[in-house]
Amino acid sequence: MKLYIKYMVSNRCKMMVKEELKKIGLHFIIVDLGVVEIMENITAEKRLLLKSNLLESGLELMDDKKTILGNILQRFIK
Repeated sequence: MKLYIKYMVSNRCKMMVKEELKKIGLHFIIVDLGVVEIMENITAEKRLLLKSNLLESGLELMDDKKTILGNILQRFIK
């Protein structure tokens, strides 16, 4: 399952995301700038916890498909 994270722009951000995923027991395959692929489906409870923890670090877990698509398009336009 892929998750999209806004404001993830550095290796430090990648390290923070990896730590947050480990804390809540999610196993990641890939953690790249703006995109995380995890092995399992995420429950609503874990998604809320991850979203809250990421916000504390200045990152935003995206959940609206239109917003995700808009952000991806903006990256290519720049």
